[in-house]
Amino acid sequence: MQARRTTGLSQRASAALIHVSRRAWQTYEDGTVTMKLGLWELYQFKTGQIWGSLPPLKGGKQATSRQGRPENLTPFKAKSQE
Repeated sequence: MQARRTTGLSQRASAALIHVSRRAWQTYEDGTVTMKLGLWELYQFKTGQIWGSLPPLKGGKQATSRQGRPENLTPFKAKSQE
């Protein structure tokens, strides 16, 4: 799988990243089983591939957080309960 080779991760590490077994990952790579779209998107997101080349916005519009630009993504921080 080209996406895995690009990241340099092993099959075991790639499988652990999306919470599937190494054997499941092998079946995805050899084409025995089709990977579910959600798992594929999760893998691409966690390895930074999903934001690789963003399409330009039409009409010169400014990007908003609703359009999924990586600079708009912030990790969730729970409020402390005192």
